[in-house]
Amino acid sequence: MNTLTEKLIELAEEEAGIKLTEKDVTLEVEGEDLIIKIWGEEIIATEYIDESDFEDEDFADEIVAAIKEEYYDFRERLCELKIASLNQHIDSLRSKIIPILKSSKVDTRLLEMLDFEFVDISSIDKDTGLPSVALRITDFEKVECNCTVDISKNNNVFDEKKFADDFLKKYR
Repeated sequence: MNTLTEKLIELAEEEAGIKLTEKDVTLEVEGEDLIIKIWGEEIIATEYIDESDFEDEDFADEIVAAIKEEYYDFRERLCELKIASLNQHIDSLRSKIIPILKSSKVDTRLLEMLDFEFVDISSIDKDTGLPSVALRITDFEKVECNCTVDISKNNNVFDEKKFADDFLKKYR
């Protein structure tokens, strides 16, 4: 693991109480820019010289300072990034859940209106660690179901059948 990644992992633990792994942090070079991503979502971009920057302690400290300056509440930003990374899977989840609901005789018009989104369901007072998250399935009128999800794992595996069952309990 390079110095820059180590410092970013330390920052997340110290400032937000969120444990990152080396896999969660991506350092991408685009032209003369270094784009730093967490969970596949951009956190900051900076000027890039060469790969020695990744091991340069001063450079890593500059990045950490820039992140602290950019984000007053770094935990909040990390939570936003995590939820955004989860929401990248919505189309795939929807395409797996809808057929389950259809086979359970859920009204076709309702199925067409359903909206799927991962949302933070934490208490407003939570100020450390990852938020409590749920997959919200709603028609914005009569039906709303929040299916809680454990997002603390590195590779989230979603149980579409459980989501469908949770929704059916609320729907019926």
